[in-house]
Amino acid sequence: MTSPNPKASISTTFSLGGMDFDPDEFSRLVGVKPTKVWRAWASGVKNNTSFEQIVWRYDLKRRLHWSIDDAIREMLDHFNGQRVEIISFAKQHICSLQLRCRLHGDETVIVYQIEQLTIKQFAAFGCSFSLTIDPRAYGKGQR
Repeated sequence: MTSPNPKASISTTFSLGGMDFDPDEFSRLVGVKPTKVWRAWASGVKNNTSFEQIVWRYDLKRRLHWSIDDAIREMLDHFNGQRVEIISFAKQHICSLQLRCRLHGDETVIVYQIEQLTIKQFAAFGCSFSLTIDPRAYGKGQR
């Protein structure tokens, strides 16, 4: 039986990736411990300048959200106070910033829209953005 008001969730990740930086220094700067620090180790990737060698990640997994906009705002709220410092750190260490949203639900339970104010807030970070949809949730609402 399907719930009359299906709930959807969105997993959101904010990350800083680069070739050589101290993830602990970045954690102190932003005042948040990472969910994960990834380092290249596999042959073909380690020491290959085509791939980032270190990625600092902060995840908000499967949070109840009714819109992509809501998920982005929740994540950026963690870092808005340090935005200038984050951008400066990224430039100094030649790093990239990325925001990712993974939707656990489809357009029947999540609004696929980002408001103008959120776009401005997001653009101020200079992040790239990626969006994926959990294929197990598509067309079925929240599982």
